[in-house]
Amino acid sequence: MKHILTLLTALLLAPPAALHAADFYAATNGSDRNPGTKDKPFKTISASIYKLNAGDTLLLGKGVYHEAIKVFSKSGSPGQPITIAAEENGTVTVRGSVPVTGWLRSQGAQPVYIHDTWTYYFGNLDLSQPNPPREKDARDKPRNLLFCEGEYIPEVFYPDSLKEHSFFVDKTHQRILLWLQNGDDPGKKLIEVADLETLAYFGNCNYFVIRGIRFERGANSDQEPLVVVRGNNCLVEDCSMSQASAAGFGTYGSNTIVRRCVFNNNGQEGCNIFRTVNCRLEDCESSYNNNTPDKKFSHEYSCGGGKVLLNYGLVIARMKAQYNNGPGIWLDWSNNESTISNCLCTDNKGAGIFCEVQYGVHIHDNVLIGNTPHGIHLAESDGPVFERNLVIGSTYGLTFRDLDRKAPGLDANGVPDMSLNWGKWVPRWNQDLVIKNNVMAFNQNNQVIMSFSERMMPLALQKVRQPDGLSLETLNIKVDNNIYWAEAVEV
Repeated sequence: MKHILTLLTALLLAPPAALHAADFYAATNGSDRNPGTKDKPFKTISASIYKLNAGDTLLLGKGVYHEAIKVFSKSGSPGQPITIAAEENGTVTVRGSVPVTGWLRSQGAQPVYIHDTWTYYFGNLDLSQPNPPREKDARDKPRNLLFCEGEYIPEVFYPDSLKEHSFFVDKTHQRILLWLQNGDDPGKKLIEVADLETLAYFGNCNYFVIRGIRFERGANSDQEPLVVVRGNNCLVEDCSMSQASAAGFGTYGSNTIVRRCVFNNNGQEGCNIFRTVNCRLEDCESSYNNNTPDKKFSHEYSCGGGKVLLNYGLVIARMKAQYNNGPGIWLDWSNNESTISNCLCTDNKGAGIFCEVQYGVHIHDNVLIGNTPHGIHLAESDGPVFERNLVIGSTYGLTFRDLDRKAPGLDANGVPDMSLNWGKWVPRWNQDLVIKNNVMAFNQNNQVIMSFSERMMPLALQKVRQPDGLSLETLNIKVDNNIYWAEAVEV
């Protein structure tokens, strides 16, 4: 009896055994009533996630999943993340559009076809106005999406604007009007129309892994990316986000890594990195964004390969940003102690790298080719270091700009104020710059161009003495050991 009591006491006082991590499965032909085993998989990703615990993995069978994944306050733990992954990378698609059939030709002379009982409409265009208030900006325009055999068809915003190769969503009468190229009958084509907005939202989700999934075709709104990861210590790798109305991918939080992801052919911008601490983008690509004719966003607002703001310790390494209508990589508002390195930015209709209102950023060993108008655009920034960059074939190689701008201040640890408290913003200007060991060659108009305000003129040339004592002599701008070369022109 004495030995039995000793054994029972030891068992009761022993720490609980760790839960065994499990693999669950989902497939397009499964059921959410199933136990999630290989032979009896779940059907939807959304329902499956809530059955996972720290350390568990959800493996997705190949196919197209039509759903909006919304997860709130679900987390793994250190060393035991929750993983959502394709069984085979690139074989799983989460799609926000559905096939639409039942097209009838209208009675007019033009080959316009109508689909009735369409109840989805994305946007807030006021049809009482003759034209959208901002013709150059998609913020005021509908964001409906329609595809014919996989090709995007442009949207028009008024029924009398309908023409060949376009569509119109009639919100009032709940129908779609479609005029295909050459008057083709959509009943003989695969027509797909977006009926979902944001396709994945992970809110307050820590220690998550998302791997090998393609996300495409969501009628998401401005500032709400197609896929949002809002949490800490997450990993997103080998995924793609494409054909969104607005941004493709967004992350907010700390210590998240985004690796080998592709953000292409989105309406606004490839990615949006906002309010992060010590996050990394590695070996990603963001190309062909903001090129959809009816979905373009203004260069004065937010567009291009990727816009990052209010980040601390952000690293963007080996990123490709090409053929974007907007900057390739746009650093906007207070990205302190951040690094952009070994990136390739080519043929963007905007700066290859736009460094605007920054604190200490290190931009080095990048290749910037054929960007219009700027290879590197440096504006109102404090403490950046540019070195060993190759800047060629742009309109201007390196451009300095100085406007009257403000930005969030830094706390005692150098982290930007992320509260967006406008009253605490402080003036910024170009100062404490180091620009060294760069090559700027064959740029069309200038290899370097400097646009200085009165406060940045040499003291002797200032007509009005600046109250803050600023002058070119005190701004500590070091431009040294660079190579400049302009192509010879025959006269």
